[in-house]
Amino acid sequence: VADRWAVPSCIAVAEPARGLGHGRAMLHALIVEASQLGARQLGLQVEASYTRARTLCDAEGFIEHHRYAYLSRP
Repeated sequence: VADRWAVPSCIAVAEPARGLGHGRAMLHALIVEASQLGARQLGLQVEASYTRARTLCDAEGFIEHHRYAYLSRP
């Protein structure tokens, strides 16, 4: 937590366990933990093509703030 922000990263559910509620449970646990550590804002980075995760975030009240891209030399 920095400046009342928490930005968890590299969170994933193994393919065979997807769709069983584990992602929602992890997100809720992260929200609680971040709040207990003093966070008042939570930022998530979700790949645009990962529709299941985006649907979960939408259902939990998160909104898209911005998009970004990785650049590399040819």
